[in-house]
Amino acid sequence: MNEKITPPIAKKELKITELFDQKFEDNYFWLRYKENQEVIDYLTAENEYTAEKTKHIDTFIDDLFTEMKNRIKEDDESVPYKINNYYYYNKNEKGKEYKIYFRKHLNLDAEEEKILDINELAKDYDYYSLQRYKISPNQKKLAFSIDNTGYEKFIIQIKDLETGEISATGVENIGWNLEWADDTTIYYTLRDHAQRPYALKRHILGTSVEDDVLIFEEEDITRSVSIWKSKDQKYLFVNSESTLSSEIRFLDLSNPLGEFVIFYPREKEHEYNITHRDGYFYIVTNSDDSTNFKIMRTPVDNIGKEFWEEVITHNEDVRLIRSEAFENFLIIHKRHEGLLKVEIFYGKDDERNHDITFPESIYGVWSRDNFEYSTDIVRLEYTSLITPTSTFDYHVNDKRLELLKEEEVK
Repeated sequence: MNEKITPPIAKKELKITELFDQKFEDNYFWLRYKENQEVIDYLTAENEYTAEKTKHIDTFIDDLFTEMKNRIKEDDESVPYKINNYYYYNKNEKGKEYKIYFRKHLNLDAEEEKILDINELAKDYDYYSLQRYKISPNQKKLAFSIDNTGYEKFIIQIKDLETGEISATGVENIGWNLEWADDTTIYYTLRDHAQRPYALKRHILGTSVEDDVLIFEEEDITRSVSIWKSKDQKYLFVNSESTLSSEIRFLDLSNPLGEFVIFYPREKEHEYNITHRDGYFYIVTNSDDSTNFKIMRTPVDNIGKEFWEEVITHNEDVRLIRSEAFENFLIIHKRHEGLLKVEIFYGKDDERNHDITFPESIYGVWSRDNFEYSTDIVRLEYTSLITPTSTFDYHVNDKRLELLKEEEVK
């Protein structure tokens, strides 16, 4: 080990930023510009210094990496999930670094169709990361976002699943979300220099990215923008949220190029979320001092607060986290006495309402891959201190959990 090697010293270059009537001094602000050659040179020097100072433990690092890798099941396959007429899943294959994505038509005995091989896409790059993966409504196109730089600058590409052709959209630096509005229209979020999703844009396939329409831009730097679709595919939602405040806009997808409508304007310390079912918006909200949240609903054509009606009352002992809307029921994610619970909810005072019973008293559970609206089966992932991550289907009518897969522990 060479003890005499000199560590690189980053220069100091004062930058003063004014925010909220305060001044913040930063001598290393210049290091955020990753494309700057001076920054690249400094980081290269840091890496060379680290490599030199730690070369005496190279063998230990290799041994540790091998030990951790050997605990990973290299040949593995995910549990298929259904979207309309296809079952989608992915595989890890031994000796390959990235996942391969497949689907089967109508049933699981059908011929396997490879739709995306990340190993093939990544072969010419030192770094490659798949961020998002969305199937078009007619299931003929795949929109996916990737980063091949390591700087988390994600771009959107489109794969034609009939021809296999992959094309660039020109859309760069997207946020964490993208959604199809119809088979040719994509909505996506953008990130600013601080990696904050701050804006929503619309792109139409076959057009220049220069023609993309700015739908919404959030100027408040404490808020970030996210998008999602209702499970019945009828509405697209956009949330501009901070730690303690929400403001959601929605778009009726019967008109993909239509105007977004503000559901309820932002208010200090008012958090809410919405979903859609059978002509109603269901709102999980902490309004009116409902610190543990309650659930309201309102007709889609009368969204004013005076039309909201209570569905689940505020409970000081139970915190409501979120809801998911299926055709015949909601599933309510909640927390009671510190423990996560999942309730099947048909309606107020409906005798069919019930909490799902799990094998153990202490556990973690969350919803996973529930893309079907008209179903009585809910997909869940479950784990506990003694149970590896497991995938279950819950058969609502039978109140029955079906174990589909348990993660293998080596």
